[in-house]
Parts: sequence; C-alpha cells; structure tokens
Amino acid sequence: MTTTTVAPAVTTTTTSTTLPATGNRPPNAIFEAKPTSGVVPLSVHFDMCKSTDPDLDALLYKYDFGDGSSQPYSNQCSADHTYPNATSLSSSVRAAAQDFPAELCLTDNHFERCKSITINAENKCDRDKEDPAIEITDPPDGNSYDNIDTITPVVRATDDIGVRRVDYTLFGQDFCSYSSGFTQEQKRSSNVGPAYQVTLNLTPPPFCFGKAFRIVATVSDNCGKSSDAVTNFFVSYGCPSCFSRSASQGRGHGGQRVVWTSDLSVEGRGQVVVNGAAAFAPGKGRSFAVSSIAKGENRVEGILVEGSGKPGTWRFELGGADVVAAGSLHVVAGEVALITQNAVVFRLTGTPGERVVFTFQKK
Repeated sequence: MTTTTVAPAVTTTTTSTTLPATGNRPPNAIFEAKPTSGVVPLSVHFDMCKSTDPDLDALLYKYDFGDGSSQPYSNQCSADHTYPNATSLSSSVRAAAQDFPAELCLTDNHFERCKSITINAENKCDRDKEDPAIEITDPPDGNSYDNIDTITPVVRATDDIGVRRVDYTLFGQDFCSYSSGFTQEQKRSSNVGPAYQVTLNLTPPPFCFGKAFRIVATVSDNCGKSSDAVTNFFVSYGCPSCFSRSASQGRGHGGQRVVWTSDLSVEGRGQVVVNGAAAFAPGKGRSFAVSSIAKGENRVEGILVEGSGKPGTWRFELGGADVVAAGSLHVVAGEVALITQNAVVFRLTGTPGERVVFTFQKK
C-alpha cells in the first residue's frame, strides 16, 4: 500500500512563470531589500546576487521600484534606489507615509521568478515643519584677533529629521578700501557633524592695518529648507590697538577711517550716506562697514530703499567712545528710540523712502 502525505499550503509573494517547456529546472531565487522602511529620501539596496541556477544557466535581473522608475533585464544582480525627497512629492502625500510596491524578477531564459516587496517611505516634510536651526558659537560676534590667517568656525546645527549639510561663505572688508560693503572671498562646505567644522583662509589686506570679516553658515535639511547664522569679527595686522580705537588714519583723504555698525530689524534694504558720499547698502540684520570721518561735524543719513511696511528699528553705532565727542550726537530726522554717546536707535514704520539723519562731532 502506498501512503501520500499532502503538505500544508504556504502563502508567499514570490511568483514563478514557466517559459516554454525544455526540461530545464527553475532557478533558486533569493530576493533581499534593505531597509524596507524609513524617512525620505530613503536609499534602499536591492539584492538578488545570492540566487543560483541548478543548471548553471546565466541569470538576468530586472527591477520595478514601484515609484514609476525601473531597470530592464540585465546581468546586474543588485541595485540601489532612492525614494523621492519630499520636495519632489506632491502636497497630497506630504506629512504621510507612502508605500511603494517594488517588484524584483530574475530569469534563466526558461523560468522567471518574481517577488513583490513593499517599501514604506515616511515623509516628514510637511509645510508646517520647522526650519533647521543653526548657531555659530565660535568666533563670537564682534570679536577681534591679532595677525591670524585662518579661522575654524564652530556651529550647532539641528533639525527634526536630520541635518543634510552646512555651507560656509566668508566675506571680507578691507579697512583701507573705499569700496562699500563686504565682498565674497570663499565658500566651503562640510557634511561632518556634530560641529560641522571647516577651516577658512583669511586673506590679509595689502598696506592696511586690519580687516573686517563675516561668516555666513547655512544649514540645509532633507526637505529643501535652510537657515542662516552670521558672525562678524575683526583681524588687526601689525596694529593690535587699532580696534580699541576703531579707527586709523585714511591715506590722502584727510579723514579718519572708522568702523561702524548698522543693525536693521525690518525686512528690506537701506542706503547709508556719510558726509554726502554713499557708504553702504545694508540689508536686514547686523552689518559692518568702514567710512572716513572728518574733523568738525559729520552727517549720517539712512534711507530705507526697500521695505515691507512692517515696523521695526534701525540702530547705528559709530566706532567707540573715543571717536565721537561727548554730547555731540544729535538727531536731525527720524523717531528716536535710544541715543547714547556713540549710538542711536531709530523707530521705523518700514515704509520705503523712510529717512533718518543724525550728526556728530569727531573727538
């Protein structure tokens, strides 16, 4: 008597297609995908390289990644695929998890074996996601140094779903130059945390006692959002006491070169005129510039060239207490919020064309 045992049914996502019968045996297919879930952009490694064929037939492999992209049959037994960054996803799927039905197939030209693998890509890049945060902890804003040729900024960068990179842009302003504002000197990037450090080269000015530098650090996340942090510092070259005076003698202009600060809190752009000459065009935030002041009365005029109509303040600080004569700073136009010996803060309505004016005597 012959006994036949029937095995229990097994459910599997693997399918087998038999091509025209040849007596050939089907391949032993092994399909792998790692990882099968995560936050976009999600990089997944698909692998069929452990598959074998009992007849030693050459195997061909194809991939359907489930997001509209695929690779046709080839001898490539593994493939890497990145599921889309949130910036490329439609608003309807943002802030949600999305399943991608990937399918892997192999064939020995007699049998085809396929397997479906679901990739779960979580999208945290909704419109309400906060921007990444960044802070420059070194060098401190407004710090001064003597005769240095490099600096390594230190930042703290954080993000809810991870920092992608930090970019650095270095600007410089020669104190003996009569050009207005900073000019870009170099840009460096770093993808290494947690301090995201790079070394920036500081170019000394020719025939000048010092230079103002600005570092702008920009952090980017995987959602296409970014934030900036700014720090300003000074370097003296052969004149260690120059920054305590905040000035040096101009060459051939009959005036004194003074470092001054503009701090504009409103959205927009200003234009600063010192003694009738355009000196600087600062934007929102803290900016440094160098201007020549003369003996006797000096006049500073600030005009809000571009504005959003929202109120704020505009602060000017000229050198130090040893630059402005005591009691000589007077407001000619504009609403004053605060006035000291060498600084004045104006209230602004944020209206384009708004004008503030003050005068002072050189000490």
